[in-house]
Amino acid sequence: MNSELKFFETNMSKHRKFFETMLTILVLLDIVLISWTSIFHEINGPFYTLVVYYDLIVCLILIPDFAYRLWASDNRKKFLLENGIDILGMVPLIIIGPALSYSRYFRLFRVIKILALLKDDLPGIYRFFRETNLDYAIVALFFTLIISGFTFYLLEVGVNPKVHGINDALWYAVVSITTVGFGDIAPVTTDGRLISIIIIIAGVIFVGFLTASISSWLIKREKGEDTDRLDEIESAIIDVKSEIKELKEIIEKQNK
Repeated sequence: MNSELKFFETNMSKHRKFFETMLTILVLLDIVLISWTSIFHEINGPFYTLVVYYDLIVCLILIPDFAYRLWASDNRKKFLLENGIDILGMVPLIIIGPALSYSRYFRLFRVIKILALLKDDLPGIYRFFRETNLDYAIVALFFTLIISGFTFYLLEVGVNPKVHGINDALWYAVVSITTVGFGDIAPVTTDGRLISIIIIIAGVIFVGFLTASISSWLIKREKGEDTDRLDEIESAIIDVKSEIKELKEIIEKQNK
């Protein structure tokens, strides 16, 4: 019975760790998207709508997770005091509404929301990035976006009627590197098309690297957990052997 219970707890722990890893990735993407809208003041159009609905989905996942952690906590009052800021991170942008998007209070709310989302995940995020080398990949991706965006702007401004400023060029670079392709901006020059090809290839490479890194990291964690379980089993076997030896000695003494 105890072994079955331990096996069940081990599986629950494994699934919980996997869920927390996936949730961390979702939260990180949410932070990046919210930060982007804050920096470039993108509060209208299809991109902002996409960010708002993605943020809503993340919040709908965070709310039951927070409720579960509160329910499982031994001291719920202490848990609320230590994790109260998490509640702000679970307030979706869609509740605020676009009418307040320009206000300083809304921008302050978004900063607090980002900090709330990051609060518990910073140590794990740092370890994850160091173990997978994704920090280098993200820096490379960032510079690729900036350089390609500015290059696209220099090549297309004044020629492309859809490119009015650097924001349009950076938006095009982001859309291209994610291979989403909304189609609202398209290159009209040959050099602009070449830059677009480079951006798309960089995006495909990054997605492949990201997928491989996450898979490798999860496999390593799984192997590490298996190794720990084997060590526990080996330790238990040694204890059993020691107890059997002691019992044999006691029996031999009694027989004498």
